[in-house]
Amino acid sequence: MVGGGGGGIENLTVSPRTFARSAAALLVASALVLACASSAQYAEERRAGMLAEYPPGTTTRADVDARWSSKPELTETRGDSGWAGRPSAAARHALASERRTGRPIARVERHSGPDPGGSSIVSLRHGWFYYDAADRIVDVEWEYMSD
Repeated sequence: MVGGGGGGIENLTVSPRTFARSAAALLVASALVLACASSAQYAEERRAGMLAEYPPGTTTRADVDARWSSKPELTETRGDSGWAGRPSAAARHALASERRTGRPIARVERHSGPDPGGSSIVSLRHGWFYYDAADRIVDVEWEYMSD
C-alpha cells in the first residue's frame, strides 16, 4: 500500500542481531547446497574416469580383480525376483545402476582401497562394479570412503 495506512514495509524494523543470524543461516545453507552439488559432480567425474579405465562390455570380473590385486570385499548376485525388495547396500546400488544404464545387473561387487585421485595420500575409495550374466562390466561407480 502506498502513502500511509500503517503496517507497510516502510515500518518494518529488524534488529542487527536478527539480521546477522538470518544472514549467517543463509550463508550456511548456500554453502551446503554448493558443497552437495560439488560432491555429486566430483563423484560423477570420478565415475567417468572409472568408465574409461574399465570399459563396459569388454572388461571382465577377472580383469577388475587383477587391477585391484584382490578379491572384492562385497559381492552379491541378482536373485530370481531381481534386486527390488532386498535390503542390502549392494541391491540399492544395483537398482540405481539399472536405472542409470537401462541394462540388467546380474552381479555387483565392491572393492575398497587407496584412491589415487584423492585429496591426500591416505584417501580411500569404494569401487562399485556392475556385471552382466557373462561377467562383463555394465557400469561402475566411485564412492568416497574416508580420508
